[in-house]
Amino acid sequence: IDVRTPQEYSETGYIKGSELIPLGELMRDLAKFNSYKDKEIVVLCAVGGRSRMAAQLLVREGFKDVRNLIGGIRAWIKFGFPVIGSAKDSTAKYLKT
Repeated sequence: IDVRTPQEYSETGYIKGSELIPLGELMRDLAKFNSYKDKEIVVLCAVGGRSRMAAQLLVREGFKDVRNLIGGIRAWIKFGFPVIGSAKDSTAKYLKT
């Protein structure tokens, strides 16, 4: 689950197989995901803060196997893992510290 904003998702790209569910939407519509309570869920955002909150929320709501991608999409890209739908210019800009 990618909890970034739609703008972040389209500018930076996304990890194959991830689903965009912004943090606010996840919090409002948590009941929609009850069928995933016993499945492994990996949560990510830009750098790990929002995904940590989302992971804590999911665990509190009874989800059994929740993981937070530490460092978020920035770390994923930094380590050379592939993303889909990113423009090189926006990714490079996004990664500057």
